[in-house]
Amino acid sequence: MSRDQDLLLDIIPAADDIQAFCASVDLASFRRNKTTRYAILHAVTIIGEAANQVSDSVQKENPHIPWRRIIAFRHRVVHGYGELDLELAWQVASVLVPQLRGEIVGLQEALQAGCDDLSPSPTPAI
Repeated sequence: MSRDQDLLLDIIPAADDIQAFCASVDLASFRRNKTTRYAILHAVTIIGEAANQVSDSVQKENPHIPWRRIIAFRHRVVHGYGELDLELAWQVASVLVPQLRGEIVGLQEALQAGCDDLSPSPTPAI
C-alpha cells in the first residue's frame, strides 16, 4: 500500500467520526457543546493534515478534490481558533465532509486498483 493510500485511509475514518458526531447535534448544539465541537474540529485537523501530506502528483491528478481549501481550513482551525467562524465550521463538518468522504473513498479505491486514470469520469449529457 502506498503512502498516499495510507493517508487517504486516515481521512475516511475521521470523516466517519465527523458524520457520527454531527448526526446527534445541530448548529446551536455545536456552538454550545464544547466537547462535541472539539471532537469534530479535531477530526477536521486530521483530515487537513493527511490532505497536506498527499503527494503533489495525486493532488494534481485529482483537482476535483479541493486540497488547498481542506489544508487551509485545517490551518485556520489549528492556528486561528479564536477567530473561527463556527457556522462555517458546522457547514464544513455537516455538509462538505460527507461529500469529501465520497471523493476520497473513490480515489482510494482507484489507487488500490492501480488505475492509470484517477480523474472522475465526465457526467454524461442528458
